[in-house]
Amino acid sequence: MKPLVSRDESVDASLRDRLDSEVHVWREQLDRPDAERIKLYSLLSPDERERASRFRLSRDRDAYVVARGRLREILSFYLNRDPAGIRFRYSPTGKPALASGQETGGIQFNVAHSYRQAVIAVTWNRRVGVDLEYMDARAVLPIADEFFSPGEKSAYAKLLPEERMTAFFLWWTRKEAFVKALGEGLSVPLDQFEVSFHPGEPAALRWTGWDSQAPDRWRLEDLALDPGYTGTLAVEGWEWTLVYAGEPTAHETDLWEGNAGHQKKDHPESAY
Repeated sequence: MKPLVSRDESVDASLRDRLDSEVHVWREQLDRPDAERIKLYSLLSPDERERASRFRLSRDRDAYVVARGRLREILSFYLNRDPAGIRFRYSPTGKPALASGQETGGIQFNVAHSYRQAVIAVTWNRRVGVDLEYMDARAVLPIADEFFSPGEKSAYAKLLPEERMTAFFLWWTRKEAFVKALGEGLSVPLDQFEVSFHPGEPAALRWTGWDSQAPDRWRLEDLALDPGYTGTLAVEGWEWTLVYAGEPTAHETDLWEGNAGHQKKDHPESAY
């Protein structure tokens, strides 16, 4: 497999052109050597460092530092600028975006991390949300009873016992990714829209209680992740290709053709 683009002076423009029809997902390991973690910490802004200091557990603090540092490095790759100089703004619900005045064009991104992994999604001029969860059975029952819609509760109850944990985390990541893409936080009730969640069933937004046309505008895609994790990408619009990306080196990217799950999907008109 050969890289799609080389690291040269025009790479930022080339990548941004590709983002018109692609969504790039970076899969990141949060366990990093001390020297690398210190380097990533040096990229953080004062407010990010202050937030890192508030984590009680060193494991959680280190995960935050690596995820935010890698976000800066990845965005610097697209923007062709110093990662430490990138500035963020935050919506009233806390969703990050690139601050104005940085020649960011229409670059949109979202981040999720759980346990020892993170995912970072990057695209252009379309809303995007991503969620990642390490599958822990202890989280299932208290959340399922409170946040399933009536129809989802009924469907969940009909599953075989051995299917329920996988189904729950498919449901959870698909809902969280969609809510994060909307950028409205907890103001979106999880029981007021439905997603597919049966094991083996393609990811899909079924309906929302506030917009009957939403399933026509939003595409959900499950992510290929390490065993024990599940994750979902939610993107506004249908005409895009999912491309898994690797960490950039000094000379080239690892954006490869042929990765599992990067095929383009046509809008399933017959489904609506």
